[in-house]
Amino acid sequence: MLCFANTIDAMPTADGPPTQPLIFAIGHYAGQLHDSVDPVAYHHTVMLGARALRLSDPQLAVWLLTRGPTGQPQSHAWTRRRVLAKANATGIPDPARVLAGLIAEGLVAETIPDTEHSVEFAESYRLVPLMLGLGNTAEEPWEHRLGFFDQPALAIAGVHCVLWEWSHLDGDLWTGCRTHADTAVQAGITDPEHTVPERILTDFLAILHAVLASGAACLDLARLPEAAR
Repeated sequence: MLCFANTIDAMPTADGPPTQPLIFAIGHYAGQLHDSVDPVAYHHTVMLGARALRLSDPQLAVWLLTRGPTGQPQSHAWTRRRVLAKANATGIPDPARVLAGLIAEGLVAETIPDTEHSVEFAESYRLVPLMLGLGNTAEEPWEHRLGFFDQPALAIAGVHCVLWEWSHLDGDLWTGCRTHADTAVQAGITDPEHTVPERILTDFLAILHAVLASGAACLDLARLPEAAR
């Protein structure tokens, strides 16, 4: 299980990424399903691999918070402490217990960027794109937009867009980073932003919350090679 004990929040520094775990939602929200009409009863469904997990309203609220902040720049590392602070501020009952349950179910995971654990994290999950690639603009050719036709949801750098669009075909995020690095080297690129898998992964984890919170993609369980099934 990829998780950490509760820790004190930490800010990213000028010398590198945060030293405390970032927290991420795992799974794909599949909607609200009604179990009965009278009385009204329903649950929320999150797909995790081939499993459909049932969530209550408080569980869904905390799970959505772990995707990252919405509607505002992410100026601080998004960690367990910040998720719980936000949950308490919005009145979610006993969010620490709810979050612990989500971690136990595999619906939330944590990792520290630029560590061996972050590679293990990336080997455990794949990024599944859920929106369309909308290209760039003449005014900002370095920004690649994601969204639906004339409704862009966010813009990300080219290397991040490549991972968003293609890494799911490699089965897990880490293999996607390695594939991008190998392809860049073969193309004669020397910029470590494109040729060092660890650098690619660390940079991508820094913008992953924006991708998840916008709904442009979700993290799901890594796809096992055919021979391992």
